[in-house]
Amino acid sequence: MIKEFKRLLGCFSYFTRIPVWKLVNTSDIDMKETTKYFPLVGAFVGAFVGVIIFSCSQVLPKEIAILIGMGLGLMLTGAIHEDGFADVCDGFGAGYTKDRILDIMKDSSTGVFGGVGLMIILALRFFALFYLPIEILLPSIIAGSSISRWTSISFLFTHSYARKEETSKSTVFVKKTPWGEFLLMTVFALLSFLLFPTYILPFALLLIIPIFLFKTILGVYFKSKIGGYTGDCMGATQQVAEILFYIGIFIINKHIL
Repeated sequence: MIKEFKRLLGCFSYFTRIPVWKLVNTSDIDMKETTKYFPLVGAFVGAFVGVIIFSCSQVLPKEIAILIGMGLGLMLTGAIHEDGFADVCDGFGAGYTKDRILDIMKDSSTGVFGGVGLMIILALRFFALFYLPIEILLPSIIAGSSISRWTSISFLFTHSYARKEETSKSTVFVKKTPWGEFLLMTVFALLSFLLFPTYILPFALLLIIPIFLFKTILGVYFKSKIGGYTGDCMGATQQVAEILFYIGIFIINKHIL
């Protein structure tokens, strides 16, 4: 139990800016064993952002509340997934060979494709959240943040890593996820859906199908271009999956219920 708790903290240490190193020596943790907790970290990030937006919206216009929540959320995560999304936009937008794509994605600078991509993805997130009713905003953010991270981490189960492991900082996570761990991380992701009101819960669960279908198509594209996935590919997948979930909730609430 203590070992698993340390692994959970290790996952928090990598994907957030929370100073977990003050609680546990993360250098002693095998990070490959922490990936099953990624959806729980996502739920925590979603709860953090959602509570801020909901609280601020009680005294501020909804637009300002959302911007505050998004900004503090980026500070909490260090914009790690947004950075991956920008790198994928640059790499696949400007690169024409596997080696060139991988080199561009590894470059720390952000190019035109990445900059434009970030503007679009952040604008989509803002408007998708803005048009959600305030009564389902919090559960939507928590579930979307969790299931999108489950979607991205599932690459460990379905695909091979594209880089030579020794050349990438993401090598600490690279392993083929066994069925048991994949099922466990799936359970962790589904727990966040229990916060939805019962009238929308079944429809929200159905959104997992198109989101995973999107991930499958994206995985085929990544494999055709670079032979598998990278950490940046996972980050980009998380970003788009989260937006798709919010848009799906909007469509369900507006046109089905």
